[in-house]
Amino acid sequence: LSEPLLDERYVSIALHAHAQGFLIEENTNGDVLVHNSRLRQQLDGIVGVFNVGLYDCRTDGEETAVMNWWRGAFAKSRVTFSRMALGTPRIRQKSYCMTDRARTNECSATRVFPLTISC
Repeated sequence: LSEPLLDERYVSIALHAHAQGFLIEENTNGDVLVHNSRLRQQLDGIVGVFNVGLYDCRTDGEETAVMNWWRGAFAKSRVTFSRMALGTPRIRQKSYCMTDRARTNECSATRVFPLTISC
């Protein structure tokens, strides 16, 4: 899976690893955690760091608001962010790249991080 938090076994695996003394850092797009407060509560403090990809913020102000929401989502776990590189299109929706020029499905991601999209 490209999003480990979708695996139904994740909580039990994380609890076991944490009990064995492992420090868990998870990279996530955050979608599962946004919509599942129970999962956030179960993993708070078990996962030491969530690195959340900010891939769909349209403006700097929206990105700031999203970062503030994430900072308040966990009492014990630390949250860091992977952000879009300067000069890249800010949003990708429904398999379309959104740019100032046009909406097209002829886009290709050339790198995973930082996400760079060529249209």
